[in-house]
Amino acid sequence: MSSRNLLVVIFLITICIRIPVVVLSGDKVLEHEFNVLVHNLRAGNGYSFFTIDHSRQISQNITIDPVKALPTATIPPVYPLFLTVMYAVIGDTVHTIQWIEIVQVVLSGLCCLFVYQIVRMKFSEPTALVSSVLFALYPILVYLPGQISSANPYIFLNCLLLYCLFRGEQKRTVLPFVFSGIVFGLLVLARAEAIAYIPFIVLWMIIVVKEHAGQRILAFTIMAMVVMAPWVYRNYRVFNAFVPLTTQGGYNLWQGQNPDATGTRSQYTDPPFHVSAEVEQEILALPATDQYELTLQDIYMREAKQFIKNNPGRVITLGLRKCMFYWGYYWGIDFTYPGGRSFLYWLPWFLILPFFIIGIVSSLRTAKRYSLFYIYFIVSTLIVMTFFVIPRYRLFILPLIFPFAVVGCIAVWRRVHVFLTNKNTA
Repeated sequence: MSSRNLLVVIFLITICIRIPVVVLSGDKVLEHEFNVLVHNLRAGNGYSFFTIDHSRQISQNITIDPVKALPTATIPPVYPLFLTVMYAVIGDTVHTIQWIEIVQVVLSGLCCLFVYQIVRMKFSEPTALVSSVLFALYPILVYLPGQISSANPYIFLNCLLLYCLFRGEQKRTVLPFVFSGIVFGLLVLARAEAIAYIPFIVLWMIIVVKEHAGQRILAFTIMAMVVMAPWVYRNYRVFNAFVPLTTQGGYNLWQGQNPDATGTRSQYTDPPFHVSAEVEQEILALPATDQYELTLQDIYMREAKQFIKNNPGRVITLGLRKCMFYWGYYWGIDFTYPGGRSFLYWLPWFLILPFFIIGIVSSLRTAKRYSLFYIYFIVSTLIVMTFFVIPRYRLFILPLIFPFAVVGCIAVWRRVHVFLTNKNTA
């Protein structure tokens, strides 16, 4: 069987495995925040999360005919807009969520193909085939399309981005970097912290791509800015302030930097921690204006900065703990995140992790070739160490871990084979 035919088989296996999972265990309703956003968009209330109900209270729930809908930028727009379009096309039926999840299954199948192409360009074809099989069969990735989660589009967009970047590295034209910029802009609008990667991607272009780097960097950044511009302009209009990405930065920083912080939102409550009584009163007293979210985030940012200033040692300890959670497991806390205790979550990870480490070490001899992979591993770790970590955050880099695990497995097999051969010879 040719590699192309084998890849088609792997793609079909990826789809066929996931569809029964969606039907049997997929989400049946939208998550709360997406439900509110989609409802308000469809009801003509704009992109809003907080509303003023008829008792003149600020509400985070669906409010029929609200007195006022407050503009929001708490959640980047790509996934809520995708959900809204699906509802507009299919209608609000009992099967709408299932159709959304079927589309996510197709995205997962396409991701499998992109993983193959990415790994083939940087490693080898056999490694690429095995990596795509790992993507097809890895339990949490099988389960993910059945969840109403923004992880679905941002994993797809990230795989597509890397494919475009590596394709651009191989070719002598600027066009792949035009597409890369478009995809990166969408990725940032799906996962705001992805903006942290842009200086490192530019540095990668300068050091690794080299040829016509200036033109390619310009094409990449201009197209990314063009894609993000409508969202930035919208935010400026509704908030009367420059809000390039989200209004969630202060709150997310505070979740990772506060007196009760554990390093994770593992308890899965909202909010996961509690502010002081004084700060709570300050929040309750906020006026219901269009700047409500900005003022709210300023309060959380102030509290987070104060904690960091007063507790530098605790901040370092929390950062190291987040790193351990990200690359290991959630030891030593009351961990109640849905599915986080399942052996299908932790067992596959600890099976591939040793081989990944071996693969990383063995790849350092040609580090320049794999530098963009290293950038992803390092930057993603620094992001969670600054903010907080929950199980789905590792999914962003998981497809990039597979090829190194395959390389590590091959290295171990070769060592074992040599040992056994020498032993039999002796």
